[in-house]
Amino acid sequence: MRDIKSEINVLAARLGGCVSVAVRDIKNAFDFSYNDTERVWSASVIKVPVLVEACKRLADGSATRDMEFELQAEGRAPGSGLLRYMHPGTKITYEDLMLLMITVSDNHATNMLINYLTPKAITQTMKGFGYAGTEVQREIYDYEGMRRGEYNWIAAGEIADLCKRIYCRQAAGGEFDDLALQIMSRQCSKTLLRLYLPDEVCVANKP
Repeated sequence: MRDIKSEINVLAARLGGCVSVAVRDIKNAFDFSYNDTERVWSASVIKVPVLVEACKRLADGSATRDMEFELQAEGRAPGSGLLRYMHPGTKITYEDLMLLMITVSDNHATNMLINYLTPKAITQTMKGFGYAGTEVQREIYDYEGMRRGEYNWIAAGEIADLCKRIYCRQAAGGEFDDLALQIMSRQCSKTLLRLYLPDEVCVANKP
């Protein structure tokens, strides 16, 4: 364990900035933490808490998989995804927004979900899990929010624990965690973690 931390120290020194690593073994055979309580800006990993909150709404019956959202002409989020190129008036189901958000990291799908779920509710769910470092304050690429000092935050240890909760059916609950896991296993990005694992290994992740 000490050797792993030493190697990470060397790599972190070369990279600069803040480096966090968290491993949570499903069978509790091996956990590893390196700076994993440090609160950092989230980038696309914040989409995992959004996914969990979206699944919780299905679990409590306040949302349905086939409920529809209409794509508007204005407010398209830049960056990754497909929705920003689609025609105004296109209708997308709730479940398809979840799928697009995770599998192709669609920023506009993410914003449509954040707008529906609300940043406050997503954050409250994370606080309910005991996560002090995970917080949604704004939509993706919300420049006005950034100017107000609003950012989305995560801690590596909390996200690792959240992924473990999903696998153990303890995040959204039962079949709805299964849905989250299924969506994450359809990830289109084959880089990073997926790149170095054998093809027969099933990976459910969000780069």
